[in-house]
Amino acid sequence: MNGRLGSRPLVNCADRARRRQCSQRHQARRAPIGCKRSTRDKACDFKGKPRVGSIIDQCSRPLVVALSLLGMAVLVGCPQKEAPPPSEKTQGPVVEPNDPAVVDIPFDKAAPDDPARLPKPPQQRPLEVAVRYILVSHVGVKNGVNEREKSAAEKRAWRLAQAARKQGADFGALARRFSDAPAASRGALEVFREGDADPAFLDAAMGIGVGQVADPVHTEFGYYVILREELEEYSTAHILVIYKGAKLAPPAMKRTKEEAHKRALMLLAKARKKGANFALLAGRYSDSPSKVAAG
Repeated sequence: MNGRLGSRPLVNCADRARRRQCSQRHQARRAPIGCKRSTRDKACDFKGKPRVGSIIDQCSRPLVVALSLLGMAVLVGCPQKEAPPPSEKTQGPVVEPNDPAVVDIPFDKAAPDDPARLPKPPQQRPLEVAVRYILVSHVGVKNGVNEREKSAAEKRAWRLAQAARKQGADFGALARRFSDAPAASRGALEVFREGDADPAFLDAAMGIGVGQVADPVHTEFGYYVILREELEEYSTAHILVIYKGAKLAPPAMKRTKEEAHKRALMLLAKARKKGANFALLAGRYSDSPSKVAAG
């Protein structure tokens, strides 16, 4: 026989058995849980193998890579929606009201926070910032001034940051009272540029907006609580009185240091008079080259 009956091909028993086995394998490949059943048939090729990507867009289960003793198998499921990233807002350590590390810091938990003082990253990192800060020192840091443990310093810094974020809080007053920095620096406004301070300090100061209080940051000096202020630029004029031996004194200068001091006091008295024109005084008496530009 030629193996044909009319227009239909003859199928031997072996062919039928293979087709039946393939059909059974195909039926055994169920669509993953959570998938649309209508996509199950489209998910397999003519050999009954799953097509990667044909189900994925309509499902919610993850792709899984399984390792076994026989090798690696890729199980095709459906990807889950990505979990939202963890909150970036940090709360710091738990601080009890009667904790010895913070008991002396006035803090009203019921008072509302000032939204304008909560830290948020700026749209662009500034080149320089004006800040006030509170330093909380502890044992083991550079220039340490007390025997406070690091854990206690951390709690204290966070409590001060929380207090500084309350509505109506006076950051300067908190700094003058509780900062471990030198007295002249407590609450003082300082300007910092890249490279002027510890990188961690600068990242915290430049990582918040104007009027905001950063989360406490640890450096080699201890914990810093930082308030960023508006950066203001000023122009100044001056009158320079040179004397013999001074760095900028010309060779022909004969004025002594005492004479220069008396001249400076005289010019100060003139400048403080009501209606005095400092620019005219600078142009007439200053020994500085800038006197051409009125000081």
